[in-house]
Amino acid sequence: MKTRKNYISYIRFISTFMIIFYHFSCALIFYKSDAFCLFYDYANGRFGRVGVALFFMISGSGLLLSSENGFKLGQYYKKRWHKIYPMFYLCWVPLYLLLAWKNDGFLFRGHAWKFLFTLLGMDGYFDTTIRNYYIIGEWFLGALIIIYLIFPILRRIFCSKARNLFTIVLFVLCVVNDQVPFWYLPDREWIGYDIFAFWIGMYLVVLEQEVCKRKWILCINAALIFLALFVPLPIEFNCDLQVLLLSMNLYCLIMGISSCFLKRDVPSCIHWVNHRSYPIYLIHHMIILFFMESFASRISDRNEIAVLVFLVGFMLICAAILYRIEKWMEKIYYKKFGKSSNF
Repeated sequence: MKTRKNYISYIRFISTFMIIFYHFSCALIFYKSDAFCLFYDYANGRFGRVGVALFFMISGSGLLLSSENGFKLGQYYKKRWHKIYPMFYLCWVPLYLLLAWKNDGFLFRGHAWKFLFTLLGMDGYFDTTIRNYYIIGEWFLGALIIIYLIFPILRRIFCSKARNLFTIVLFVLCVVNDQVPFWYLPDREWIGYDIFAFWIGMYLVVLEQEVCKRKWILCINAALIFLALFVPLPIEFNCDLQVLLLSMNLYCLIMGISSCFLKRDVPSCIHWVNHRSYPIYLIHHMIILFFMESFASRISDRNEIAVLVFLVGFMLICAAILYRIEKWMEKIYYKKFGKSSNF
């Protein structure tokens, strides 16, 4: 169990910064088309998609591991709510009030019924289809909420004899969707890919021992990662499946390295960041955009890394403050209701 927690911590840390660096590069491209973007893409895709896929995978692994000693449906949904929405509203409300004040009205993006998307945490996922009050977070939060809702079903299938068949079905659907798109929201990846990434994370928990004890598998993982990052594929290939394959190899490599060479406890600095990774996900994009709107013209190739380091530091400070406020809210809840809120 300790090794499993270790590799999940390392992957969470890596995926967090991979997404931050990618969105920083996206902002540079938007505001400065001639900017040098080190963290934007690799030979066959974009780093942001890989970070998101890794995040879905560790979510699948983490939920499966947490349900090993029993699973109660009511407690599961209650804990998911407490994990997602208090921090989401804590970040969203002050920014909404600020934008409402700047735009001279509370309904600055249309009808009040559009608040439903925000109340459910689905605003980012549906924003390109229905313009709503999306302010913080990323589109993949909505996809993750959908997967959390159906996790009890996924878990039941995973624990049944239909596990392998369901894996094949998911793979076939992803291949078919590349040729004949269906169930698709504009500018948002098909939810099937995210479910498949989540499912891969569940599956890799079961395969952990097999992967880690065979060093040649780790060598193959490393070779495939190198090829994907630096050698353009000579054939047209499904981008989403390629991202999933690269992410799966990265996951296995980190899992193996953690098992073979990083047997000590995860460094406290990584734990510190991981405990605050959710508020970081929620606010990092807005911090980058606010900064770029004012200072993009002053960023050059020479100071790009320095600016990124400054922004990351500022994000960590904001995330730490939000984390403390949430813990204070939890303490008040505990005193009032006499039991832990499981925030």
